[in-house]
Amino acid sequence: MRSLTLLLLLPIFVFAQQEQCKLTKTSSYVGETLQFEFTYTYNSQGKILTEKEFRTEGPGSFTLGKTYTYNEKGFVSKITSTQNGDFRSNTFREYDKLGNMISEVESTTEVSEPLNRVAILGNSREKLFYEKNGTVGAREVEVKDVDGNVILKEIRGPQGELYSAVSTKYNSKKEVTYSKSNDVVGNLIEEKYYQFDAGQKLVKDSTAINGVINERTLYQYDNKGFLIKKSLLGANSAVEYVIDYKVDSEGNTIEESFIYKGELLNRKVYTYLGKQVSKEEQYNNKGDLVRTRTWEYNCN
Repeated sequence: MRSLTLLLLLPIFVFAQQEQCKLTKTSSYVGETLQFEFTYTYNSQGKILTEKEFRTEGPGSFTLGKTYTYNEKGFVSKITSTQNGDFRSNTFREYDKLGNMISEVESTTEVSEPLNRVAILGNSREKLFYEKNGTVGAREVEVKDVDGNVILKEIRGPQGELYSAVSTKYNSKKEVTYSKSNDVVGNLIEEKYYQFDAGQKLVKDSTAINGVINERTLYQYDNKGFLIKKSLLGANSAVEYVIDYKVDSEGNTIEESFIYKGELLNRKVYTYLGKQVSKEEQYNNKGDLVRTRTWEYNCN
């Protein structure tokens, strides 16, 4: 097993899948000050055993931890959560004979007083949130289509009254083409429309609030099909901000500039280790380095 240290911002699973690497540590620094740090350990089968999150906020700091227990079939059966080393909760999971999770219960004790309970039946999933007196305070309902895409999410009150709902439509490639968010309590409906070109690349998305289009995002690609610009237009079609992307011959983003109303606000620079991002640095409009992300892996 060789050890590899990476400075990253992009999703870790990309690197892990291609290099068979396990993330052991990821950190974020603002200047030279640690902002947060995550550490992970694994068992001999490569399944995660523990994860620890350390954060600094204002004058203080805290550590959150999780420990995973597996059943004889290799599925997670219990997750124990801690804060600063003290017990917070247990999460218990049950599965059917095919390995599909059918229930999940979070509790502040070993077997009772649930904080929330998840029940899964076919393509539907319902999560119940409990009050301290044991009554149901809210319900979260999620429905998937036959392809596994989430097509409906609802938050309901204890009597089934609808608080909010999000519905989503997809094309044959499982890309989102339309979404509708209904905030019943706030009397706000947000709709998003997605437009693709003949090559199935996203070229525009539009956002409507209570039926009125208030912003559009345009996407521009080079002759190789790599994204090089994203522009947000406000309600009056004026450009609010632009993100310019510089890419190498492989399509990897090597620089990203955020421009707000014609002025550069910040810039990110990426370097690569093979095809994977190995470093991400964020600079302010004065050219000062303000943030760095670091990731460490063990690789086969």
